[in-house]
Amino acid sequence: MHTLNGPVHWSYQMHHAIAEVWTVVGHDTQNEVLIFTSTNPYWINKWDTESFREVEESPDNDQRYNVQIYDTLKVVENFVNDIEVPTITAINGREFTGKWP
Repeated sequence: MHTLNGPVHWSYQMHHAIAEVWTVVGHDTQNEVLIFTSTNPYWINKWDTESFREVEESPDNDQRYNVQIYDTLKVVENFVNDIEVPTITAINGREFTGKWP
């Protein structure tokens, strides 16, 4: 994952796009393996809370339901049902030194 060729900025658009791309990748019969990770030393570099706020504070109850419930369920459903190849996910982060803070 990345945003504009740099570290990923988590936004509503990124959340929604992952559900869609997962389906497309999963239905491509030529794929033999999927490696899912992000650029940068961290999994998610920055949160765009404003992109979620616009939808979550919408007076349109259907829009809020679609974001908070339906989209999230579809992401999980797509992870489980749409990928029929081995999948590797590398979650970037700090190296564990053997000592908890």
